Amino acid sequence: MSNTSHRKGFTLIEMIISLGIFMLFLTAMFGTYIRITGLQQKTNLSREAIAEAREVMTYISDEVKDKAIDYSCYKDLFPCVNGINGNNVEEISLISKDGLQRTIIKKIREPETGKIYLTTLNQSRTNTANQQWIDQTQESQLHSDTLEFRDVIFQITPNQDPFSNDIEIASRDDLQYQPVIHIDLNVAQPESDSTIVLETSVSSRIYNSF
Repeated sequence: MSNTSHRKGFTLIEMIISLGIFMLFLTAMFGTYIRITGLQQKTNLSREAIAEAREVMTYISDEVKDKAIDYSCYKDLFPCVNGINGNNVEEISLISKDGLQRTIIKKIREPETGKIYLTTLNQSRTNTANQQWIDQTQESQLHSDTLEFRDVIFQITPNQDPFSNDIEIASRDDLQYQPVIHIDLNVAQPESDSTIVLETSVSSRIYNSF
């Protein structure tokens, strides 16, 4: 009586099918990993953008609180070249309590790319009677190039100096209240059409008599 051993193994077709299924599994797992990693990178970029935009917002707010709105800059149209359009402004001009220091925060849009930058310019003068302002530093950008704004809105209310000695302005009840600057920053999401909106309204606490 002879012993016959029957051994079972994978056929070539079974091996190919198993390998194919395994490769599909690896592809799916790799694709999921790539998507999760990409999402994490976008989330990190969004957080960094929001953090930087908040720093810009805090800087502008602190400047508004520490200084008065320099309405004369919009009348002279230098360097506030765009003036006040309704309540909208392209530059926030702020003057110190002693009238000797001025900070101008500008919204600049590049004509070719449409990209928006916020810059600041510090000026000084020797006395309040001398209207010639001298740039203390070169105009500098308030944020990194990686921070992308879809829009920036500055609004001044009222749009005329409520502390003016002008009789016509003093007789208007709609102008007789503490000046407020509204700031609206629309921060672009990385690789997305959506935006994150940061906004605040800040009252100018300093009386402007210059």
